[in-house]
Amino acid sequence: MVEQSKPFIYLLIGLASIFIIIAGIQDLAFILNPILLSVVITIALIPVPGWFARRGMPAWLSLVLTFVLVLAFIGVVLLLSLIHISEPTRPY
Repeated sequence: MVEQSKPFIYLLIGLASIFIIIAGIQDLAFILNPILLSVVITIALIPVPGWFARRGMPAWLSLVLTFVLVLAFIGVVLLLSLIHISEPTRPY
C-alpha cells in the first residue's frame, strides 16, 4: 500500500510546487515585466543592425542608429499616451 501512495504524493508535491512558482511570479511581476519587455524588444530588433551593416554602415553606427530607433519609438509611444491622457473627455 505504501508503494501505491508514492505517485499520489509526487503529484501533490508537483501541484504545490506549481502553485508556489505561480505565486512567486505574481509577486515578482514588477521585476519580471521590464526584463521580459527588454527581451522581446531585443529579439525583435536583432535583424536591424545587420540590415544597416548590409547597407554599408560601420558596425558601431548601425548599433547607434538601432538604439536611436528604439528611443524614438518609445518617445512616440509616450507622446501618444500623454496626448491621449491630456485630451478632455467629451460628454455624450
